[in-house]
Amino acid sequence: MTRASRTAAACVAVLMFAGDAHAGPLFGIDIFTNQLLSIDPVTGLATNIGPLGPNATAIAGLAFDSSGRLFGVDVGNQSSVTDTRLLSIDPTTGAATVIGPLGFSPGIAGLAFDSNDTLFGADFFTDRLVTINTTTGAATDIGPLGSPRRQGFEGLAFDKNDTLFGVNIRTGQLSTINTTTGLATNIALLGSPLGFPPVVQSLAFDGNGILFGADIFRNQLLTINTTTGAATVVGSLGSPGLEGLAFQPDPASAAPPTVPEPSSAILFALGLAGMALSAARRRRGKRPV
Repeated sequence: MTRASRTAAACVAVLMFAGDAHAGPLFGIDIFTNQLLSIDPVTGLATNIGPLGPNATAIAGLAFDSSGRLFGVDVGNQSSVTDTRLLSIDPTTGAATVIGPLGFSPGIAGLAFDSNDTLFGADFFTDRLVTINTTTGAATDIGPLGSPRRQGFEGLAFDKNDTLFGVNIRTGQLSTINTTTGLATNIALLGSPLGFPPVVQSLAFDGNGILFGADIFRNQLLTINTTTGAATVVGSLGSPGLEGLAFQPDPASAAPPTVPEPSSAILFALGLAGMALSAARRRRGKRPV
């Protein structure tokens, strides 16, 4: 391979790599042991990070903001609105700190941040979509999700386009949710290779736009097709009490360098290769006979 060819290949490799998306670590909660977990998104295996401590009794949802701060909602014993509190969680130790009461309903389970770092939650009991103030913990009602049984949504996740997805644990439906009105639109029933739908309470998108879910009955990590609802088993979680899924933002993808689109990158690299070839020819033309 000539030097010019090596230069062109290197340019294409570097530029195409720079355009790839990256996924950070996946986290979850074991409600039986009250531990923060790290989860291998390739195998599904969960590993304990550390105890949440006395401030957390029943975590029902997790979400990272764009700066890497981890939040959880603690529903307590679900007997009153004062039970449900917003917590901040240290992703390195698991220690939870109370931010404040949501003051809404003890059934808020799913959590998800949009691209503007607005925190959304789904209330299982009242079938409402809410926003949550990450400074005070106070929840603000947006509107009804429209579940046919008046309740059921627990898992929430935003994709790269700021489309909010939710899963209804009672109906088994994967849905998109209007963040202005709260209304959910069904996509499809969650499917399973085993022939019966998984029971999914938690959702999270990775940095590559793949939707993950946790089947609490089969104790499995899944990937979910956002068009058909088909679920594919990643592997056993090894933790029977998993609640909440959240991918930590990868610093490499949080503020990606400004690079050309893949097609432009290739054209740019080919242009560099052409210049290198022209320079090589000019040098050869100047050699003494």
